[in-house]
Amino acid sequence: MTGLGEQIRKARQNNGYTQAQLASKIGVSTNTIARWEHDIHTPTIDDVKKLASVLNVDFGNLKDSNSDATTQMTMQLEDIRLELANSEKSKRRIVHIFIIVVFVLLLLFFAFVMRMERFDPETPEQPVKIVYYDVEEGENQ
Repeated sequence: MTGLGEQIRKARQNNGYTQAQLASKIGVSTNTIARWEHDIHTPTIDDVKKLASVLNVDFGNLKDSNSDATTQMTMQLEDIRLELANSEKSKRRIVHIFIIVVFVLLLLFFAFVMRMERFDPETPEQPVKIVYYDVEEGENQ
């Protein structure tokens, strides 16, 4: 049974595409197509779906001789990629929260500093004059 790379090459040639034309249609580089055809790299599930669509072949026919292992490995790699993407989102979220907290702390610090500038310990305090009123007599004492 032929390998996945050989199947991709035959399907590409049957449709009259060059590697560059096929690469352009599915959004990868020409080198990527060459690596797939020489079984150096294996396309992702999404790339296999694109290949099947562009080359007008059944998705089930475009598979490696050990497709179960390849499919399982590709799915595991896709799961790992999704976990890493989610991890990156979590890291970005934590960084955003950290930036907000630092910003709030800076605002509080500057508010405190501005309040302290109004209270200058070097300026002598003005004596407070306390005025007592005698309510019954209505006069100042």
